[in-house]
Amino acid sequence: MSCIRHCACLVVMALLAVCFADHAAARQTTSEDTIKNQMQAGAAAFMTAFRNRDAEAIAAMWTPECLFINEQGERFFGRDTIKHEYAKAFEDAPDDLEFVVEIDTAHMVGPQTVVVEGRSAVLPQLPGKPRVMSRFTAIHVKRDGKWLVAHLRDNRVEVPPATGKLEDLEVLVGSWQAARDNISVDVTCRWIENNQFLERTHSVTESGQVKSTGRQIIGVHPSTERINSWTFNSDGSHARDVWSPHKNGWVVESIGSLPDGTVTTASYTLTIKDANSLVWESDDRLVGDIALPDSAKIELTRK
Repeated sequence: MSCIRHCACLVVMALLAVCFADHAAARQTTSEDTIKNQMQAGAAAFMTAFRNRDAEAIAAMWTPECLFINEQGERFFGRDTIKHEYAKAFEDAPDDLEFVVEIDTAHMVGPQTVVVEGRSAVLPQLPGKPRVMSRFTAIHVKRDGKWLVAHLRDNRVEVPPATGKLEDLEVLVGSWQAARDNISVDVTCRWIENNQFLERTHSVTESGQVKSTGRQIIGVHPSTERINSWTFNSDGSHARDVWSPHKNGWVVESIGSLPDGTVTTASYTLTIKDANSLVWESDDRLVGDIALPDSAKIELTRK
């Protein structure tokens, strides 16, 4: 099946967002926001089941009479077929193969029906081959209080190279700080290992007491030629991130794990205002199946 072929471990930008959140004002969401969060939570559950190679859990996310149409136009009918195809694919799947799903829109067309559009891809991608992803359209129906996939169609998309170079992150080198009230975050970035990697360390201080620390190693993944980072925090949480160039900065897609194994995902945007000012913000944040509100924009200034 072609669909097989494709964070309190939140790095410093998320730590900033958590530390500086305005708890006095709760974020109000529209019903469509709520539905999208529910669909993204379902996507997170799918990614966990995929990582666990659990074909039965994946099949349970579909209706018994479902239809899946892959990128080649092949049709697969029914929950049992979905289970069989995933189980067969998992037999030869590499240990590091992961499936990433992002929900773009979720629109209710009836009290029990939602049309979802999104993107998916398998990681890591094959070295030396064009990067590919799928754009999908899915119909979800509510059965016994659960949203299940009744129909899904994939369309393969070749993604133009957007890897960037590690040298493009030279602007991050140095010492940075963000502060508000009695909380401050200090970040230091330096070249290491013959300038093959960047190391970023951070500490969060509240009322003069260090509350948490972390380390992030940034480098180019040899199999995908894309900038990746690996983040390790003092509470035992960790994450792997993929960086993509964006207007005036970078978009960072993160997937990680809390110390108890709960999966976390988030998307970060880094905007470079000038050589001495950076802005971090975060959205699409999930801890397990719980959607977190988007973060406020946090500005770091060079010390």
